[in-house]
Amino acid sequence: MTRLFASAAALAVLATGCACDPSREAERLAGSRATDCGYAPLVDGDMSTVTDCLDAAIAEGTSAYGGWELVSRDSGLRQWYVVRPNRTYDLDYDGSKDQLTISPCLGTPMRTADGYTCEGELLDPYEFCD
Repeated sequence: MTRLFASAAALAVLATGCACDPSREAERLAGSRATDCGYAPLVDGDMSTVTDCLDAAIAEGTSAYGGWELVSRDSGLRQWYVVRPNRTYDLDYDGSKDQLTISPCLGTPMRTADGYTCEGELLDPYEFCD
């Protein structure tokens, strides 16, 4: 009976598809003790609180995640970053397609004009769901 229930639950998930949630995926990638640096909506236009928090985590060698909305013609574009002592994740979410692309890299995260990158090896990006 338990096996039948598990199979039915798996089929239900497959039938409904994947609901992309960049904030939940960023939290999962960051780990259970990571700092939530928040999210800056486009209305605000000020992502400095989020980036200051991420910068502090990088300086302390701890894990954190945060994101902001990007200016776009179609709206719904969001950028999330996960910083860990040895890995950075760049999460690009396109709300018009309900698509989340995750680009991991090994190495120390470094601040750039539009977010973060790492000074190490870039790993192949993958689509979490579409």
